[in-house]
Formats: sequence, structure tokens, C-alpha cells
Amino acid sequence: TPIAALDIRFPLIGLDGESSYLFEPIAQLVYRGSSTTSVGITNDNAQGLVFEDSNLFSFNRFSGTDRQETGLRLNVGGQFMANFADKSWLRLIGGQSYQLAGLNAFSVFDHAQVGNASRLETSASYIVAGAAASLGGGVELGGKVEVDPLKVKLVRAALAAKLDLSDFTLSTNYYFLADQPSRGVSANTHTISANIGIPVADYWTATGGVSWNLVARNWSQLSLGAQYDDKFLEYGANYKAIQNIGAHKISHSFTVNFKLKGPAGN
Repeated sequence: TPIAALDIRFPLIGLDGESSYLFEPIAQLVYRGSSTTSVGITNDNAQGLVFEDSNLFSFNRFSGTDRQETGLRLNVGGQFMANFADKSWLRLIGGQSYQLAGLNAFSVFDHAQVGNASRLETSASYIVAGAAASLGGGVELGGKVEVDPLKVKLVRAALAAKLDLSDFTLSTNYYFLADQPSRGVSANTHTISANIGIPVADYWTATGGVSWNLVARNWSQLSLGAQYDDKFLEYGANYKAIQNIGAHKISHSFTVNFKLKGPAGN
């Protein structure tokens, strides 16, 4: 469905030698006149939705093609970016979304509960913010938060760190999700995970990962894999086991991938 959108940005730029800084307030006014959220043949592929900084200024946050945002919506916030002389960098972004008029597609619940407990289904969303930084030497840090401004409550949070040295990679993550009774989450969730990639031969990397549920004191996900990548050809295989503690069940999956890349490495 066609949309009408107005994207207003006022970038303020500062220079300090070889370092540069950008502060950019952002406001978006988006209107889509459709009165339905299902387009074409409904195949229910839009079953994932996480409102966060990466889609704060998006015109359509549904993951699939059979659902779309409707009505008049306002997205407001801003971002700050800094590139330093030593090649390190910093990026901050945050804001909030408002439904001003028309049918709110996120309030139309279905069996997948897309939009439920995201606060996008109401007139004012949660406040979302994110931060990412590179410290140089292959070290990167990041974090995201989702805050309920009415209750002054942390709804969702994530922290991550990554080390990348000559094809050797190590990353750690922490994830928090507050209880959401409307979605069957009766208690707070705290999860930590670690992933490692070790070069074992020319263009070959062995990977492994584990996620640990701090509340249940048990593992929630394990993975093992092998990957070949010479920047022109990429292929590999991965095994993953996911444990559903509530159902006392472990699901297993095995995937393979194959990818041809151009000279730019994409």
C-alpha cells in the first residue's frame, strides 16, 4: 500500500582535528491509508516483532510481507555519532513512536500475538535507545534498552562485547526481558551467552556457542559449526540444540549454507 512520509532531520556537525561529531534530531510523520493489516495472500510470515533502536525510524516494522503498519504515526528522537582520530567510533540513538490517528496495525492481534506487549499497540510506545562503540584493536561494545516511561520500568535490555583478531572471534552477550504475563512470560528472564570462532585451516573456521539461563540455572542453547570463507565462496554447516525448560524438551536443527560473493566481498 502506498504511503506518504515526511522525514525531517537537522544535522549539526563539529570537527576537532581528525575527529568528527554529528548530532541529529529526527522527526518522521508517516501515513498509510489502508484499513487492513493483511496484504494479498495471508501466509502469516510476519510473526516476529522487536521494537528497538534499529527500527525506531522505520516505516514498517513487521518482519513479513503479509502485515503492514497503518494510520498516521509519528517517530521522534535523534542520534549522535563520533569518529575519532585513532579510528575508534561511537554511536548513540534513541526515541519514541506515537500513533496519532487511524487504525493501529499493532493493536490487531492474531494467533502469533504480533504487536502484543510491544506498546506499539497503544498511542505511545516504549522509549528505545541503543549504543555501539569500537575501541580499536578489534574490540567492539554495544547495548540496547527498552523503557516504559509510564512506570519508569526497564522492559528489555541487552549488552554485548566482541573481540575480532585475525579471524579469531569471541563474543559475549547478556539479555534481560521483564515479565510479560500477556505473552505467557511470568518471570523476568536473564540470559548470558558466549560464541567463539577459531581458524583451523586456510579459510576454515570452527564455531561454537552456549547460552545459559541465569534464572533456571540451565543451558538454553548450544551450537557447533564449521565455515569456509575465501571472500569469494562461502559455505558451511551448523548444528543447534535448543532446550525448552518449561516443556522439558530439546529441539535439534542442522543447517547448511552456500554463498557466492562478488569482488567487494558481499
